[in-house]
Amino acid sequence: MTANIGNIHKILLASALIVLAAQIAVYIYVLRPEQRGVDKAAGMLNSSKSDLRRNNWPANIGILTSIKNEYKAKLEGDDEEEKSISMLYDMAMKRAGATFSKKIEKEYSGLMEFRRNASRLDYQAEHSRVFSDVAKRGFVLDPSSVGLDLEAPSPYIYQLMLQLWTMEKLLNLAADAGLTLQAPEVQPSQVKGRMVQGNSNEVQQSSVYVQPMKAYMIKDRSMPYLAEFPVALKLKGNLNSMMDFLNKLQGDELFLPVSAFEIFAVPPAKITGGADGELVSGAMHFNLVCSSFLPLPK
Repeated sequence: MTANIGNIHKILLASALIVLAAQIAVYIYVLRPEQRGVDKAAGMLNSSKSDLRRNNWPANIGILTSIKNEYKAKLEGDDEEEKSISMLYDMAMKRAGATFSKKIEKEYSGLMEFRRNASRLDYQAEHSRVFSDVAKRGFVLDPSSVGLDLEAPSPYIYQLMLQLWTMEKLLNLAADAGLTLQAPEVQPSQVKGRMVQGNSNEVQQSSVYVQPMKAYMIKDRSMPYLAEFPVALKLKGNLNSMMDFLNKLQGDELFLPVSAFEIFAVPPAKITGGADGELVSGAMHFNLVCSSFLPLPK
């Protein structure tokens, strides 16, 4: 009888130990990970509540859902009469890239192929053609002064091509409007902080200069959505010619907006009177920066 009681105690003790071990195992492998998840979710909930309070958003899920649906409708559009933000974005990108979109499609079958397949040989061929063609229209340029060396080191050949095409398009529009380039400015070069006079050290400032490409990015993304290719021009002519030039910068298939503009009235070489008896003004100088754009894939 005493032996049986001892065996029962051993069995009860072993069972208790097994149950305890099982509880420990459940806690370690089930409850503790779940608790971490609960704590993490609670932290996210508290953070969300803080964000809502800080931005004066309602905490009611029904109201938040209604607001979300409203913004989603504005973004994606659910009304045939009102264009969505997404549609307006697509229209703006198409408008921005209108200047060279057909040329890219014709010669490279699309934007992706253009960015990937434009080669150094393509650039060199276009470089020779562009500088030769603009020279025929009276714009004799030094490629190194313009900022478009034949052996430009950039690995992105498509960017060099767009800089070439932008310069060519602007100069052709200027010629069509009757504008010419200002005489290049000659400035003394600077050596170790002092100005050096003399012909051998003078630096000629080009009247056409291709500025570095600008990339437009969204704050939280690493890739740009739009590239800008600005070109600085120093032109001369009369005001009517300049107005004609400015009017031609934007059209159905052209978008070369002005981002900087200066105008200077030059004293006339000879003082003469017009038919109305007023003095005839001299030529005017115009310093401006115009840009083409290339929309990039999302």
